[in-house]
Amino acid sequence: MTAAAVAVRTKRLLQLARATCGMAAWALVASVLPRDAWAQRVVRETAVQWNAARALILTVQRRWCTDVEDAGCDFKSIAQVFAMPDQGVLVADVMGPLRRFAADGRFVGALARKGQGPGEYGFVVTPHLHDGRVWWFDNTQMRLASIGLDNVPGPVVRLMPPATMANIFVVAGKLVVLDVPALATLGDTVVASYRTVPTSGAPRVLARVRTPSQFEPGSTMLPMKGPFDARIVSDVGLGGDVAHSNGARYDVLVFPAVGSPWRLEIDAPARRVMRVDRDSAIARVLRAFRAARLNDLVPTVRRGYETMPTTMPPLQTIRVVRDGTVYLRLATNVNDARARWDVFSRDGRRMGRVALPARASIKDGTSDWIIVVEPGEDDVPQIVRYGVSR
Repeated sequence: MTAAAVAVRTKRLLQLARATCGMAAWALVASVLPRDAWAQRVVRETAVQWNAARALILTVQRRWCTDVEDAGCDFKSIAQVFAMPDQGVLVADVMGPLRRFAADGRFVGALARKGQGPGEYGFVVTPHLHDGRVWWFDNTQMRLASIGLDNVPGPVVRLMPPATMANIFVVAGKLVVLDVPALATLGDTVVASYRTVPTSGAPRVLARVRTPSQFEPGSTMLPMKGPFDARIVSDVGLGGDVAHSNGARYDVLVFPAVGSPWRLEIDAPARRVMRVDRDSAIARVLRAFRAARLNDLVPTVRRGYETMPTTMPPLQTIRVVRDGTVYLRLATNVNDARARWDVFSRDGRRMGRVALPARASIKDGTSDWIIVVEPGEDDVPQIVRYGVSR
């Protein structure tokens, strides 16, 4: 069958499903379409075009936790930050609790508490704000928990993610995983799915992608990789938009919640792994495992550090914000002070690029503003809201 015939057949299938059976049938038909039908529109950039992308202007609008002594700012590890309708923010720490700050920087109060009851947490993993309620996955109790912005505990749903889970998200009160089927030969291509984990019945598939296999049959965890090995980089936004890269190239598949899927291919220059990068990576792993030298590490960890690639994977982070805008963070060397983020609209238009501190991370935003966690005084994290203009 020719490419034109495939396109016509695909269009007719979609039209028939939408017209006769509604959205449920449309989702079923769409889930079995050929991969090219999902991402037949390709956005390509040459190295020259990539270098010429315009710089977007970042303007500081508000800051929170600028002083290490500020109330409520004793974070352990910030998992997520949400912009609130009153121009304040809600900060979710992995170790809990959820902390609310006013627009003027004042600490307003905390939500949830440590425990095993409704609205309580062991750990706060992949928190998500939906319909006036914060949802999170608690991997110590294998459950979705929630709490309202009025501090009233919400539903608790016990779930067991699949052993072949390569990534995890919470979207609209549902647990979503990247499920990569096991294969006897690691690295061979499989069809993986971003799907919900229901309490019963069939899961809802948000997107299907082709990716290298990550699990052998019977395995219960991801294999250890070296610090500069290619790995899956992905995100699922607040609205259900999915962005996925297999990591080896600057190649990103985007499945918008609204609109047609598209694929981004950029011929960006490769960044070399310098000696200082290798030394820094080795020092970090030795500290993490409290080892004096590489030979003291277990073989599964040591292998990734004995022989390292000469170039870095192009992408370090993908962040899909609430209006579907895609922010793509490029890899950096250990001594770089700033990191480049490429910015694309939900429909694949190049919007420009922004530069942020190398250790900063985007937590929430749209095409017009972003909320960033970045190092502040004494390396204590501060929260900054930037306006983004062209």
